[in-house]
Amino acid sequence: MNTTERNNRAGPDHRAWISLLYERLFSQTRDILRCLEGSEDLEELGPLMAERCRTFRAVRANTGDELPLGIVPIIVGIRDLEEKCIQAATDRRDVLTRRMDHVRNGRKVMNAYGRQIPRQ
Repeated sequence: MNTTERNNRAGPDHRAWISLLYERLFSQTRDILRCLEGSEDLEELGPLMAERCRTFRAVRANTGDELPLGIVPIIVGIRDLEEKCIQAATDRRDVLTRRMDHVRNGRKVMNAYGRQIPRQ
């Protein structure tokens, strides 16, 4: 039995569950993008990523090769958001690197124990 037959046999409840999982994945990806673009610190990024990973594993466990109709636009939206997340993370890394270079060049840099790190 292939995935399409299994989805059709499972009925509309199974297809609705898959749709719900993909919509949740889209929402979580959008939240991650907001976190990358907006907040000063990234403390909330870890829990968001962990939750998205759990949802992604649920999606993989409940879907196979073929997807129910209506899911493709959501997947395209998720992929678009993922590309934006990658770009935002890259931009943020560049900004953080420049900040750290400024701190290293302009002031004393302390490690976690309060000791000065020598300039290199």
